[in-house]
Amino acid sequence: MPSETGVFDEQTEAAIKKSGRDPLSLSAVFETAIHKGASVDEAADLEFQNVFGVGAKRDSKGSPIEQGKGSKVQQTSQHLAAQQKWEGRG
Repeated sequence: MPSETGVFDEQTEAAIKKSGRDPLSLSAVFETAIHKGASVDEAADLEFQNVFGVGAKRDSKGSPIEQGKGSKVQQTSQHLAAQQKWEGRG
């Protein structure tokens, strides 16, 4: 039976809402995965991979860890020079 949005069945929409997402504002990746039969968790993992890349690492809270150039672990010399200038040391 269609749900109030008319996009998902009632059970799927309830699972989406339970996960804290709004069924009316989902990404195309998430929605496509759900329509292909993926669970809400599987769809969320596919969405995460699509946004942050396959193999992206997460912290203990599940948030992505920045790893690329310019992140805290790989600060550029330009960033450090600008920071020193801002702080009045350069």
